Amino acid sequence: VESIELMTFLQQRHAASRSLGERWLAKVMRQILEALQYCHELRPHSIVHGDLRLASVLLASTSDAEAAPHTVIADLGLAGLPCSLPPWRLAGAAKGRAPW
Repeated sequence: VESIELMTFLQQRHAASRSLGERWLAKVMRQILEALQYCHELRPHSIVHGDLRLASVLLASTSDAEAAPHTVIADLGLAGLPCSLPPWRLAGAAKGRAPW
């Protein structure tokens, strides 16, 4: 499946002076939140992404990503179980990494 980082997609749209509607943004945000909820409620062990940012969200190829976006959360390299994460990892990017 081909995809593009959400950050790259938004930068391309901005460079082309093409805005996105509230409905599109709401669809993308809802998909991201539903994916996070799924990971957080997994049983027997939930998963915390640990480094979610625009570059960690992909827009998967669809017939028309502008009309019907399909988001995928990626870059799970820092993901872990909530109880196994050190305190400095519970609130954002790993120590020494930029949060964007």
